[in-house]
Amino acid sequence: MPHLRILLQKCRQSKYPTARAPAVPEIPSGGLHDAAKIARVLPAAMLFVASRDGISHDPREYSQPDDMALAAEIVAQAISG
Repeated sequence: MPHLRILLQKCRQSKYPTARAPAVPEIPSGGLHDAAKIARVLPAAMLFVASRDGISHDPREYSQPDDMALAAEIVAQAISG
């Protein structure tokens, strides 16, 4: 899906990396199911935020508010320009 690659590239070319986000790595993931349906009608990409102990899709999942805010900043930067 070329749209996903374009959005990822925009994230990588944004004002990041910074001290808070030293790199924006490309990580192969089985999480495609979340973006695949949306990508049929509009460009879609996924941004992963670190969670405590790597726990995901579980009530114990927890991400630091600063990490979530940084992810929101990266997305805003990518889609605004």
